[in-house]
Amino acid sequence: NARPRASVVGEISTDYDFYSYEAKYLDEKATRLTVPARIPSATSERIRSLALEAYRVLECEGMARVDFFLDAEGDVYINELNTIPGFTSQSMFPLLWRHSGIGFSQLVDELIEAALERHTADRALRRRR
Repeated sequence: NARPRASVVGEISTDYDFYSYEAKYLDEKATRLTVPARIPSATSERIRSLALEAYRVLECEGMARVDFFLDAEGDVYINELNTIPGFTSQSMFPLLWRHSGIGFSQLVDELIEAALERHTADRALRRRR
């Protein structure tokens, strides 16, 4: 919570003109996840930095997945911040962390620790009232 980290950057590409519901969930062959993303390292670092900045500005805790667009000129745009990202074996969130050196069990352990830390802080605030 106090020291957020950003995983490696991943890339979603699709055969569709638009990353639609169909492209994401119905057509298994239309979408590809590439980790790490096939982008210059400077762009990857910029995205990771922006993700952490957005996370802090929005006062997030625990976890979030920050989604971006990268245009043909290399400009980066924040698309959305998802505070409850998917957590299945196919989901981008645990996949990115696995490629960052943190396996599923360790990731779950760290999220539980962050939740307990938050719970302890909330209880301390209630006692002061």
